[in-house]
Amino acid sequence: EAAKGLEFQDSSDKEYEDTGYGYYNPNLALTIVDEISMKMKKSFLNLLLTLKIQSSLKS
Repeated sequence: EAAKGLEFQDSSDKEYEDTGYGYYNPNLALTIVDEISMKMKKSFLNLLLTLKIQSSLKS
């Protein structure tokens, strides 16, 4: 994930603040959170699907 964040670093972009640790985009943190929650939702749906298949095989 850290390497992915580097793509967004561009000092010419006004959205970025110089924090002294390179450039930080507050929207980037939200994007990462969204990605994580999407992955969690997908894996949860896959789990439900697996359980449904298993229960239908048992009956």
